[in-house]
Amino acid sequence: MKTMNSKILSQLINLTAQAGEIIMDLRANSSDYSIKADNTPVTVADKASHELIVNTLQKLTPNTPILSEESSHIPFSTRKSWDEYWLIDPLDGTRDFIDGSPDFCISIALIRDNYPVFGLIYSPFNKVHYYRFENNSSVKLVNKTTSTILTSKPKRWEKIVVGRYSNNNKGLKEHLKYKTNFETFKLGSALKFCLIQKEFITTTQNLVGALNGILLQEFGYLKGQEEK
Repeated sequence: MKTMNSKILSQLINLTAQAGEIIMDLRANSSDYSIKADNTPVTVADKASHELIVNTLQKLTPNTPILSEESSHIPFSTRKSWDEYWLIDPLDGTRDFIDGSPDFCISIALIRDNYPVFGLIYSPFNKVHYYRFENNSSVKLVNKTTSTILTSKPKRWEKIVVGRYSNNNKGLKEHLKYKTNFETFKLGSALKFCLIQKEFITTTQNLVGALNGILLQEFGYLKGQEEK
């Protein structure tokens, strides 16, 4: 795929909305899950969303490889030759989903030369899309209405966003031990990075960069990483 254009964006928005409907339809059965080899849960909704997204992307961009959290293992010897690929989490925040929290989402990034040039996050519960192209502003899409995400510098309090299951993190507690002027927000899945982008970021950080950390590091699939 040479360029990421508005036509593909529209198709991705429709695709993630469809996947989101499937996830929401299966929400009543969220307590029915199994444990993967890495000791993380997987539900029928994870698998159903994965199948739809992967099958559709294969039709939309047949020459672009796909790496999903629910994919079968793809060896580094294969991945190291990829100059471009889709990196997806078909249901990010599975534990939140199982617990009945609305803090779950679908994450898709287009990686080119080891860097994410496009990122999209969709909240099925709220029916909200967040996306960004490289070198452009981040955008929020609700009910077919788009708005550019603007940021502002906090006037007084430091605002700290942590994962719903990360609030007991020893490193975080140590970091906050000597701070007094902060406010903590708990939010699950990659949606926390949308909140950071929308409310707190004052630098050039953005959704594309956030997805680089969210997806690549969380999956352990950095292209230059050695096989474990």
